[in-house]
Amino acid sequence: MTRGVATWLFFVGASSACTSQLASNLDGKECDAELRCVSGFVCDGQHNRCVRPGEMSVLDGSSGAGAVESPGEDLAVGHDEGPRVMSGDGAAPGAKAAGGAGGTELAASARDGGAPPDAAQAAVGGATTSDAGMAACTPQLLYPDADGDGVGSTSGAELRCAVPDWVGTPGDCRDDLSDVFLGQSRYFSVSYPEPTHTDGISFDFDCDGTEVPDPTNLTLAPVPNCAGLSVTCNERGYLPVASGRNGPGIEPRCGSNLLRQCVPSQLLGCVAEDLILAEDARFRCR
Repeated sequence: MTRGVATWLFFVGASSACTSQLASNLDGKECDAELRCVSGFVCDGQHNRCVRPGEMSVLDGSSGAGAVESPGEDLAVGHDEGPRVMSGDGAAPGAKAAGGAGGTELAASARDGGAPPDAAQAAVGGATTSDAGMAACTPQLLYPDADGDGVGSTSGAELRCAVPDWVGTPGDCRDDLSDVFLGQSRYFSVSYPEPTHTDGISFDFDCDGTEVPDPTNLTLAPVPNCAGLSVTCNERGYLPVASGRNGPGIEPRCGSNLLRQCVPSQLLGCVAEDLILAEDARFRCR
């Protein structure tokens, strides 16, 4: 009979006589008048094998078509070279083999230390049932949107999961001002602070690098010089909002409410007249 590392199976067969309770070093072998069982073992009386007394009561059925599994404790086995110890592999003592004749599969509680098969599989790789319920994240390139205008600062872009205050559209040149962002379509008559400009302000609300006048302003004509004859003295245009406001991309008239118009004079021909307009008449830009 073949011995496994963890389990011995004894199959019930035809009855045969053997000598039991006699000292011998041939336990587990066929027992008869010459091959007798070691002390502590008895003949099963059916398959002519030496077994422990407790195993006699675990026979599966009376027809002889079952199996007996020895406990998983160490067995002292003697051979010609002398006694040695055969150990079980940790299966629970007294665990039965599943199935009928020849069945050797142990119950899940014996294999996995009492845990059901599903729980044992869920523990593989640290995954749990609750982990499987969490939505997977697909990282994408996002930009920080501190002012909540829907356009993020190009600097500080990260590959990350979608979260509040991060957006997929870049181009905000002032992420601290919600009215200033790439794609702004409105025009404004009041500037915002811009330390990089010599005058410290800007009207570039759409972040394209250029202050563009609103075409619906009162007038887009340049500042007139009001010279010449009175018959042509009818020009007008906005004055710069402040002196020295110039440079690349800067429109000097943005935010101005100072309008110069030319009026005829009987004595001087044509003269300039400067007006201060209402606040809603300021020169608008973006």
